[in-house]
Amino acid sequence: MKMYRTMVILILLLFLMLSVHAETIEVDIPVYDVTESDGYDVISIPNGSSISIPGYPIIPYYIVHSWHSTEYEIQDITLIEKSGLLEQKGLDIKQYELQWGSDTNETISENVSAGWFPDQEFIWRTDENTNDTTTLSLLIFPFFYNTTSQESKFYSHYRFQVNYVHSTVTIASFYTDQNVFDLNENVTVNLEIKSSDEQQRDLIISGEVKQNGKHIDYLTLKELKDFQTMGGVSINWDAQDANWGLYELFVQIQDKDGRIYDRDVVSFTRGKTTINITDLIVNNNFTIGDTIHFSAQIENTGDITLSGTCIVEIHSSEEILETFQFPFKNLSAQKKEIFESKWDSSSAISNESYSLIGYVIHAGGVSQIVKMKLNPQQQVKNQTPGFNYLILLLIVIGFLKKLIV
Repeated sequence: MKMYRTMVILILLLFLMLSVHAETIEVDIPVYDVTESDGYDVISIPNGSSISIPGYPIIPYYIVHSWHSTEYEIQDITLIEKSGLLEQKGLDIKQYELQWGSDTNETISENVSAGWFPDQEFIWRTDENTNDTTTLSLLIFPFFYNTTSQESKFYSHYRFQVNYVHSTVTIASFYTDQNVFDLNENVTVNLEIKSSDEQQRDLIISGEVKQNGKHIDYLTLKELKDFQTMGGVSINWDAQDANWGLYELFVQIQDKDGRIYDRDVVSFTRGKTTINITDLIVNNNFTIGDTIHFSAQIENTGDITLSGTCIVEIHSSEEILETFQFPFKNLSAQKKEIFESKWDSSSAISNESYSLIGYVIHAGGVSQIVKMKLNPQQQVKNQTPGFNYLILLLIVIGFLKKLIV
């Protein structure tokens, strides 16, 4: 009888551990403000942030956080109510654009915005903390905008249901072989899993690749049979057809009943965006007043065709005296380009220190800075102002003639 009771208790405990629990999160969002900048309407929410995706309108979002023990894993979050609708017409909201270097350089912007944006109401993610808790970040998109009709909709009240289960299976580590992959490389991710109990179970590992929050690809499912305490697996993503840029790979562990035990995410970059100044040529020693000629050679040492701006600056010890900008467009991998210009040094001072500094701004960031020291020299003047060496020569010749006579 005692053994029977013990088994019943164990079954009940197992049922409670595997059963789905639910909690409700209610959010009240402050009404947005409208200000004007550069002829456009700027929408902001107090204590909110803004979405900046090239080609789409810049609109606000609102984020809330909640915390729970790492022993519980969220299964899903459902929006069960939204209310407090506020509609407005005639707003002219600017689309976000990326610009690298000067205004004459290529602008990265896709004219893709049409209809209502965004196309989702919320997203969420979890992050584990060092104190055995997990932070749930719930990003709510309460403001919707139609670029074509210039209409907007805003909701001020939301109610969510969070479903979670007790989990003893966790991801111990999740990492890629490297942070940056060449375009011709496949991406490999490594996963280590552990369990705090010794229950034998079959696990299914699934993954999804996203870029800028958009679905790109699913990973081939992996199965760990008879998993008990520790295990690991490597997953390959055939990324040959994917564009360059920053990606996120989401992975989750579940059983055959669809119960999620843990999830994680890792970021990586495809394509090496590297352009540097490989040669900066200038006459270091110059006479004040001379025209200083210089040249800068840049090279694309990555594997992505890039546009940007090569910048060369003349510095004194206190300020930038002059800036030269050289836009370039579609510089292919392993290709070089040379830029030349000149600087009038008439305003230089002999006891001042000067330098020539060059760097490149492009879609992948900013290159390393190259610096050359310049040494100004005062123009040498005759010690006797107005003295003519030809006159001196004539005097000497006349003196010699007298001696001969």
